[in-house]
Amino acid sequence: MKKITFMLALLTASTTGAFAGTFTTSDDAASHVYAIKNVGAANGNYVCINGAGFNATKTMSNIAFFKVEAGSAEGQYYLYSVTNNKYVSYSGTGKSAGVVVFANDRASAKQWKIALESGQAEKYDISPVDAPNIGWNWVGGVGNQLGFWDNGDGASSWTFDAAINVTINYALNGTTVSAQKNGYALPGYTKETVGSPFVYTKVSSMSPETTAEGTTEYTINLAESLPFVKSENFDNAKWYLMDMHSNDYVLNGKNYMWTYVAADQDVTLPQVVMNYETEITDDMLWCFVGDVFNGFKIYNKAAGSTMTLRKAETGNKAAVMSATDDHNQFKLYPTTTAIANGFCFKLDGDDYYINTQKPDGFESKVLRGWNEADGGSTCRVFATNKFVADAARPYNNLYVKASELPAGAIGTNSYLEEGNNLETLKSQYAAATAEGYTTEQVKALAETMKKVNAAAANETTVEAGKYYRLYNAKDKKYLCVRATNNAQMTTDASMGKAVSSVVTFADAENGRFLMKVEGKTFGKRIRNDQAITLEEENSGAKGSYAVAHTGTTFTFYDYASNVSDRSYLHCNNVWGAGNVVGWDAQGVISPSYWHVIEATDVEIDMTTQGDKKYASAYLPFGVSNVAGATAYTGALNAEKNAIDMTATTAVPANTGFVLVGTADKATLTIGEADAISGTNALTGSNFNTALTDATRANYLVFGVNAGTVGFYTPSSSVPSIPANKAYINASAVAGSAIALNFGNTVTGINAATINNGENNAPIYDLSGRRVWAPVKGGLYIQNGKKLVK
Repeated sequence: MKKITFMLALLTASTTGAFAGTFTTSDDAASHVYAIKNVGAANGNYVCINGAGFNATKTMSNIAFFKVEAGSAEGQYYLYSVTNNKYVSYSGTGKSAGVVVFANDRASAKQWKIALESGQAEKYDISPVDAPNIGWNWVGGVGNQLGFWDNGDGASSWTFDAAINVTINYALNGTTVSAQKNGYALPGYTKETVGSPFVYTKVSSMSPETTAEGTTEYTINLAESLPFVKSENFDNAKWYLMDMHSNDYVLNGKNYMWTYVAADQDVTLPQVVMNYETEITDDMLWCFVGDVFNGFKIYNKAAGSTMTLRKAETGNKAAVMSATDDHNQFKLYPTTTAIANGFCFKLDGDDYYINTQKPDGFESKVLRGWNEADGGSTCRVFATNKFVADAARPYNNLYVKASELPAGAIGTNSYLEEGNNLETLKSQYAAATAEGYTTEQVKALAETMKKVNAAAANETTVEAGKYYRLYNAKDKKYLCVRATNNAQMTTDASMGKAVSSVVTFADAENGRFLMKVEGKTFGKRIRNDQAITLEEENSGAKGSYAVAHTGTTFTFYDYASNVSDRSYLHCNNVWGAGNVVGWDAQGVISPSYWHVIEATDVEIDMTTQGDKKYASAYLPFGVSNVAGATAYTGALNAEKNAIDMTATTAVPANTGFVLVGTADKATLTIGEADAISGTNALTGSNFNTALTDATRANYLVFGVNAGTVGFYTPSSSVPSIPANKAYINASAVAGSAIALNFGNTVTGINAATINNGENNAPIYDLSGRRVWAPVKGGLYIQNGKKLVK
């Protein structure tokens, strides 16, 4: 229930008669309440409503009202602000450092020394008890602030003016239901702060709408704010399921549901597992006729219109459905538990709330009375469609057919994939959750959900050791390693066959997973505007992800995070410019939802040289087959100036190799591969390797120099070795270039540095769009530099 308070402003009286300037101690907020006025340098200005300034306007919205309570010694007092229901206290006592503050209760507030000034009958000094020679002072040069300064300087004189007594009427539907006479309606205060029935109302308007000098009576119009929709009568009823003692639900997952048995017999509360399969019968349905001030008659649909709930007149006796004329009308009271939407019922003047108990000799719980508004007295109402709608909502909001996703999506529900079954579920959900839904519409949705859940038992989910791609459900982009930052992830629609978008899962404790890409592990959620990092094996910042899904739509939740609602893997296109971060998951498709695609292969671009096309590779997973090219590994010859290349059909993970073929792209199947025989001089990295003047000579990279393919020392124009590319450690060879020997055909090279080494960094046109097939002679951008292909 949302409470709405109304800022009500009242008038104060001017100083008149013998009362002027004096004060009386009182613990009653409705009497002896004063406006404190400065009669020194700020003559006529009252302390403002926030207790820290002054205002001359005599309306309740602009000044503060106080009552004076006796303190622990003569001349010492507590000041209570009835304006904001707090005690006025202080922090520090220096003339420039002292600050007037508020305390939530008397025990934590400090006392004030209030004393007549010498030779005065109406002017007072108000001083901290700890520093009686300084006191409240109007600091006119500092924004009309209330501060501490020397007493007797001309700005520290105060009087206590009586406040006007005002009548406040509270009205519901045009009828006054309560009147507060000779009291104070204060800003931020309404009757709803004092308990039932006002706790179940909200302020809708005030008459007059604004305060004006001389107004002594106001009407606050209330509207009901109920936890249910009240019914006009039995024949035009809004029926509900009623649960009680719902804190037990946390323990056993069952609800105690109010159930009618027979006239003048106990209303029972059998334990029921409430879900879409639960049959809802008339003896479980209840409605409420009445209003918040007079109370409600409680009807049961099976019992009929002649019977209502009747509470025994004494103690914790039975509450039964009865046809007697003295139909009890139960009022709503707030629960003392933290149960969401919970409330209690009891009769006016009765000490006993309706409660659930299991008396001796009873097989199940029944309605009785109890003198506390605790969990056993706490009720909740549920709409009759709630449990069916709750079960269907995820599929209605999140399920996407496999035909609308990239090939290989997992989590498909065989029932929803057939024909128009998904469209039928969505149509039935709309009907069963619309205003005025019928029992038949709810039952139709329940029957469909039975078929959906029967098929759900065969839905696939992620498995440790397998390879996948994560496809963001909102942005329609693949998760991948950010090309410009090896430690971060982003999303890119073009990465459906890329090496850097292949994700695998490793078992972690308690059914959770370590998620990996390019051999590194997804880190913990840090904050919503900071990217999730990729961590090395020995890092203590690795995330631990729980996987959940509704059919084809998945979430990945970092259990290692301490921010429970913002720890879902999320594509952040707002704060993080596409960074993958931690955020919450919502009830509709959002960037925290993903589709999971089986990763079966990757594609590698080939570069033309002569009548062949070439590429090198170094991958975090094994390759079981190569199409469009032949894969070669290589061992250094005896002179260490050439590599003898050996063709292979399969390459194990983290092994450097060269591809030679005639197609524009080589397609590599992800799979198992035996270790290569002999030695292999080719190595590499799954991430970009930055090159500097100090490190450039440590590597030979694959490329073309003077029309010849080989491995060369990179020149200063080559900024880095791209991720997933093979290279040779220069310390293993005899020179600055290595020839390739393909079956006694050796590429003829000379020692040289390479200026156009292999670079498979993303290529963009001048408008920033990713280009997969550059046109020869075209102008493009790669690694932040313009180049001609």
